[in-house]
Amino acid sequence: MFVRVKRSNNRKTASIQIVEGSRDKATGKVKQIVIKHIGSASSEEEIAKLVELGEFIKFEIEADHQQNLFVPEILVEMKSESKAMQKEDESDYKIDDVRKLSAESLSITGIGEIYGICFVFLLTIIWLFRVCRFFFPE
Repeated sequence: MFVRVKRSNNRKTASIQIVEGSRDKATGKVKQIVIKHIGSASSEEEIAKLVELGEFIKFEIEADHQQNLFVPEILVEMKSESKAMQKEDESDYKIDDVRKLSAESLSITGIGEIYGICFVFLLTIIWLFRVCRFFFPE
């Protein structure tokens, strides 16, 4: 479930809706079902307010189906703060030339390291076995 802003080509207005995506079993295509129509707006300020209202209503609808840790008011506030932080982060990390990128530090952890250590250990054992056979033939 998400809040969709649908802009019309003919008019300068945008329609704000709460929509849920579902897959049609017969065709296998994804369809969006409108759960609730929030309203229409023409300016960016009105659209932002209606989107925030839509987020609040969406969290209330979801709270009816399941227990939430936070109340919907706090969830809407947290989401708007994260969007603002995301916009700030996007402006900080603009890449002019991809060829100038370099890695400052590289740390690889996980299964690759484990297999690498096992492989080195196995090679060491094989080498020791061959050395022992060379120095102590039967």
